Amino acid sequence: MADPEQPPLLDAPEPGPGTRAEGGAGRDGRGRDRPGGARPASAASSAVPERGCLVTNHLNLLYMLAAGLLLPKSGFGEKYYRDTLDVCPGWLPLFTGPAGRTAVEHSTAETGHLRPCQVIVSLRGCAGPVMVPTPDGVEKRRWPHEVGGAPLVFVPAPLPVSAIEEIRFRSHDDLAACKAKARDYANAPLADFKTRAAGADFDRASGPGWPPAHAHAPPERPAQLDAAQ
Repeated sequence: MADPEQPPLLDAPEPGPGTRAEGGAGRDGRGRDRPGGARPASAASSAVPERGCLVTNHLNLLYMLAAGLLLPKSGFGEKYYRDTLDVCPGWLPLFTGPAGRTAVEHSTAETGHLRPCQVIVSLRGCAGPVMVPTPDGVEKRRWPHEVGGAPLVFVPAPLPVSAIEEIRFRSHDDLAACKAKARDYANAPLADFKTRAAGADFDRASGPGWPPAHAHAPPERPAQLDAAQ
């Protein structure tokens, strides 16, 4: 039986240390001309999102910072604590608007010591296929021009941590607890990233409900082998 077709990773710029992903107008992240053509009417929008928000918890966050990648669930092995990654294997669920309270609660429900966090990811300069929930299920579209105002986008994992713009915590206490935990590890460079407490962003009742209905989650995207150099 043939393997199902899997969307390739997003094309992204290759930023240097401490820089964010940037891209010129009319080009993808590797400097190539983006495909032209009209956008579908259902997806067309003048508001093209430039960033997304990954809702997770502080222990998964530290694991990803140590790995240097925003990982899918399969990348954690036995050190994974349930968060928004668990319903979309192989993908990163990124909220382009308010994440909503239910996603935060889902990401800390497994055990009482988890602290919620929101990882703000720059997608400027990226281009490629993503999955978008629709009233009829989930559709493959091309980032950014076919996404429109979709409040949630499933992006192929992984993405480099160099794309992180900011990491938000629900309270100063949660931020302090994560900083203290990071000091327990030599390879979890939380101090290299902009962090802040942003309580209001964690208590919004608006935003897509979480977890999404099965029909509105993308099919599992198997991990891809790295080719030999």
